[in-house]
Order: sequence, then C-alpha cells, then structure tokens
Amino acid sequence: MVEDTPDDVIHDLFAERVWPDHPLGRPILGDRKVVQTLDRDTILRYFRTEYCPERITIAAAGHLRHEELVELLGTRFLDFRQPLPGRVDERPALATTVDLIERPLEQVHFVLGGQGLEQAAPERYVLFLLNTVFGGSMSSRLFQRVREREGLVYSIHSGNAAFRDSGLFYVYAGTEPAHFRRVTDLTLRELRTLRASGIEADELRRAKDHLKGSLMLSLESTGSRMTRIAKQELYFGQSFTLDEILADIERVTLADLEGLIERLLGGAFSLVALGPKGPEVRVPDGIRL
Repeated sequence: MVEDTPDDVIHDLFAERVWPDHPLGRPILGDRKVVQTLDRDTILRYFRTEYCPERITIAAAGHLRHEELVELLGTRFLDFRQPLPGRVDERPALATTVDLIERPLEQVHFVLGGQGLEQAAPERYVLFLLNTVFGGSMSSRLFQRVREREGLVYSIHSGNAAFRDSGLFYVYAGTEPAHFRRVTDLTLRELRTLRASGIEADELRRAKDHLKGSLMLSLESTGSRMTRIAKQELYFGQSFTLDEILADIERVTLADLEGLIERLLGGAFSLVALGPKGPEVRVPDGIRL
C-alpha cells in the first residue's frame, strides 16, 4: 500500500540516497524481501535484545494522578530486567546526490535538501522560525510564490527531519511533469534569495507569533501534550514549561537566523525526484546555492 502514496515514498527514497550506508537510510516499513524472511524466532530475539528498561519511556496526559500511575505501572514492570545491548551508534555522514527514479505517475514528486539540525540542537528554535518563514506554513515565502502566485503545485513545504544525532533541512513538492523544471527553479531561487538577503524583522515577528500560537493551540489536544512530554524526556531528559519554550522562541534574533542560514545553505544540496521520465523532467548534475 505504501507504493500507492508517492508523496510518502519519495521521502524514503531521499533518505536512502543521502544516507546510503546508515540505518537512517532504510525505510521504517523495511524492504519487502527482508520482511518476507522474518520468522517468529527472529522477531522474538530482536524484542528480547533491544527492548530494555533503559529504552522505555512512559508518558501520560489527562485525568490522572502521577502517583497512581507510577503505582499501577510499577507492579507490571518489577520483573522486567534486560541489560542494555552493547552497540555504538555511528553518526551518519550525509552524501550528495541528484537522481530521478522513473515511475508511471501523473505527477513528479521531489525532495530537495541538505544538512539540517539534530533534535536537541541549541539552535532548534532558530530553525523552527526559519522554516516558518521560508516554507513551513501557508503564509510562507515558498507556498505563496509557487502555489498561490504561480499555481504550479497543490502541495509544497519545507521542514527539518530531526534525529538524535543528525537532521535534514528539505523541501518537498509534487507537480505536473510540464511544471517540474519551473518548480525546482523557483524553489532554488527562493533558497538563494534567503541566503543572500536573509529575513526581515517583520517576517521574524510574524513567525514568532505564528509559532507561539500554534504551540498553545496544540496543548488543547491531550495526545499532543502526551507526545510532547515523551519527546522532551527522550531527547533532553527533562520537561520544559510552556513559559520556557515561549521565552526561547522570543529570544531568537535576526543575527541568529543569519548565522543558521549560512550554515545550512552554504553546502551542497541533494535532489531526488520520483515520476515519469520525459523531456520536461530533467535533473541537474549538481546543486549549490
């Protein structure tokens, strides 16, 4: 079924090519041939080796009391003793590639991206604001230029795929083959403008207000609160209050953004496209901003 959603598949294909020799480059669902070889003993052996108390975080939100939850769960986990497996995780090296994977699709889906930030990076709030301005919202530069003004795509956005020790800053879009070259050219033009001219003070103000508003709205969802608690515990070993997060967002300056823009956009970018081959769908030999 995943093959029926090319807008998801393209992200797996991109990761596979920029992290070719690392687990981050492998799809979450696994390869069909590998999955077909798995048996019960293999799955149980993996579970018994990899799932241990040090790797389990339990987060809860809603109508509950912390002490009662600890008492309830504690009785279930008293006999759970499994040593942490000895393994050294290697920091992934980001490869550079330009590739077109041919598929008989009506649209061309592509991801353009380069080095991003890891999940717990000190500059993460700078990146959140940068992404909001550039392509992370419907009022962003990229969305307004490529979709609203030019009408070339239905979906286009930027983002940061963040992991414990690495990250990707990327742009995704899906467009008709005849518009592929125009969409990629406009995307690169917006990235180059961002690097050359930076962000205006009024853009930063609007991005801060948008980000803080989105955060506060998300807290109305119990599931969102639970997920936020779990992520903070996993990546930081502590929980941050709403006031602390809002203050960190407000502290970001134009100078912070300028430094991160040069850091992220100063290197080579990769482009991976998925769709039909043809005279309109051509990828360049290499990409630098």
